[in-house]
Amino acid sequence: MLKAILKLTLYNQFCAGETEKETTTCVKNLKDLGFKGVILTYAKETVFDSKSKTVDHPSSTMEKTRELEASVTNDTDIEAWRVGTLRTVDLISEGDILAIK
Repeated sequence: MLKAILKLTLYNQFCAGETEKETTTCVKNLKDLGFKGVILTYAKETVFDSKSKTVDHPSSTMEKTRELEASVTNDTDIEAWRVGTLRTVDLISEGDILAIK
């Protein structure tokens, strides 16, 4: 319930979507309002537990991608960022900007 409240109040104000479909819909809606372009970036949330010194990646729709990435490289975080950024490039159209983090 808390996730739904945060998504409706804060998340939707700053994020275009959690999936490619959500992002494409949001960008279309913004352009239908008259915006000529949007700034898109790929962001991945992690939680670091200082007591156990471990990193937790919140669940997402990219679990299969992560499994593939793990088999390809030792540094899954960098590979996930690379894949996510390249997938974001596919969502860019004329007038849009890719912001790289």
